[in-house]
Amino acid sequence: MQNLFPKLFFFTCLIFSNLSLLFSQEGVVLNGQASYYHDKFDGRMTASGEVFDQNGMTCAHKTLDFGTILKVTNLENNLSVTVRVNDRGPFVEGRIVDLTKAAAQKIGLYEMGVCNAKVEIISINDQIASLPPPQNNEPVGTTTVILPKEPAPKPVVQNEPVDFKSFTYRISVNKDSISGFTIQLGAFAKIENAFKLAEELHSKGFNETFLYKSVTNGNEYYRILYGDFLSGASAKLFQNQLLEAGYKGILVVP
Repeated sequence: MQNLFPKLFFFTCLIFSNLSLLFSQEGVVLNGQASYYHDKFDGRMTASGEVFDQNGMTCAHKTLDFGTILKVTNLENNLSVTVRVNDRGPFVEGRIVDLTKAAAQKIGLYEMGVCNAKVEIISINDQIASLPPPQNNEPVGTTTVILPKEPAPKPVVQNEPVDFKSFTYRISVNKDSISGFTIQLGAFAKIENAFKLAEELHSKGFNETFLYKSVTNGNEYYRILYGDFLSGASAKLFQNQLLEAGYKGILVVP
């Protein structure tokens, strides 16, 4: 019996030490910027394997375990919302959490686009750790290409040679319109140069990238635009973030 007590004491200490590691992050407060997902991501696969739902109370964080419960407070109005981590991101410097549209609306973030936020870790939860991984390695965000109403391009003739030595892109073409403020980051005579900039922006986490084709004095130009903002203040905030990342943009007023 005397030999049994030290062993029981050792295993008890081991169990409690592991529990302390598990809950060591609870109560930790993080400060930074919060943003929210675009509607176009609704129904796509998140990094956890869950299908993204704009009406759910979930969020993206770069490193916290999937299932972690967070309390996000908009420091500009002190409104808070509780969300669960099920995705990775945001990948823009200074931002610490991406919320669903429903969660953003609860704290007044949807109208602002980005806000200074306090993020408190409420609990460490591993409820969805066993979910299967996404079926592909592509990020949730993809560059959206929009074109004005123009005649459909002529189909490629089967016997027409195609030069695959030049740049080849996988493009998801979704016609859309920009009704608010936006930021122009470049105008190019060659579409491949426009795609290069769009690809570079996307690799750095700037996912709200649009391609707009215009004709000026008979010449075609491909313009790279970023964002569709409800207010000039929100657009200028992103303009400063793009400038910090090395991209000088021009604010375009609707």
